[in-house]
Amino acid sequence: MIDIKKYVATLGVRPAEMSGLRELPSETKNALTPIVLLAPWLATVPLSRALDKFEDSYPKRRYFVDIDTSYVEKEEPNLAAQQWRRLASNPPNIQDWTELLKDYPYADPCLLMRGLSFNEAKFQISWAREHGRRFCIRLTPVHGAMSSIPNWVTALINDPKTREKSDHAVVLDFGWVSQNFQLAEPNVTYISSFISNIPEDIPVVVSYTSFPKDFSKYEGIGQFGFSGRGLVKEIRKLAKREVIYGDWASTRPRSLEFAGRPRTRIDYPLRDSWIFSRNEDRNMTYQDAAIRLMKDPNWKGNMGIWGEKLIEGAAQGAQFAMGSIQKMSAARINMHLHQQAFYHDGLPKAEDLDEELGDELDED
Repeated sequence: MIDIKKYVATLGVRPAEMSGLRELPSETKNALTPIVLLAPWLATVPLSRALDKFEDSYPKRRYFVDIDTSYVEKEEPNLAAQQWRRLASNPPNIQDWTELLKDYPYADPCLLMRGLSFNEAKFQISWAREHGRRFCIRLTPVHGAMSSIPNWVTALINDPKTREKSDHAVVLDFGWVSQNFQLAEPNVTYISSFISNIPEDIPVVVSYTSFPKDFSKYEGIGQFGFSGRGLVKEIRKLAKREVIYGDWASTRPRSLEFAGRPRTRIDYPLRDSWIFSRNEDRNMTYQDAAIRLMKDPNWKGNMGIWGEKLIEGAAQGAQFAMGSIQKMSAARINMHLHQQAFYHDGLPKAEDLDEELGDELDED
């Protein structure tokens, strides 16, 4: 069985996610398995620049990579966006996919399946094995409806050629869902049955994100709970096998991002919820939000990692700490990844971490 950690984090190649990941201690990076959703890195070309940026943040470790189908093209797409379009098309260009990944030995491909056939999926498996890669069968049912999954997937998973090696994982990713997302009982039963038929030596991951789209109701201090681990526990029980928890590292798909200048706030991740320090008053500063947050009973201050230090620095008025929603988001992602990576084992002591602190987000 391949080495999949107890926590699988889906990450877009965006500045906040890359900064939050980069500033994690090595112990935390080693305790999670990333799935990277590939899209152009800002305005740079070629598309491979995005993989370079990810590997700068997560060096010399293996990761899964898929195409970010929620990326929104600009009116005049550059070379990187044109490359992305060929991969995100229905059907995608498999030759472009393998050509892109061949020079990145740490990148393990997710199979591109939309609009493709059983044999075209098997070709990708053969390519991965010939190049010493693991691979991932990443399925994206919408709100639990399995009808969007190609009907040949079960046959592919159980095909003798696929089963020759235990060098792959199966991921069911539900994307963005509302708070306290619950699958209807027939869907839970069907998904559990689907998972129970996957060979035991193939890791299975269930993932989604419920990070809020609207913060207007939060005034002062607010709390938002997320319940993904409860769903995983239920499916695990019905399927009678191990199922790994995954999420989107406290982010949303690109298609759910909003333009405009959001009101100042600071987010603080706990094990099963996020705390928001926010006012409708546009005059509130990051220092105000940080001071209020650190006075709240939920504040622990014991992680000893970059994101937490940024909040403490903001409360003291330090210029390096926070000056934008992007920097704040990077801090939240950093803390969320750390909390979830050590969810079952307990957080390591701050003094035992080897964190190298940075100061600013990269923009190129």
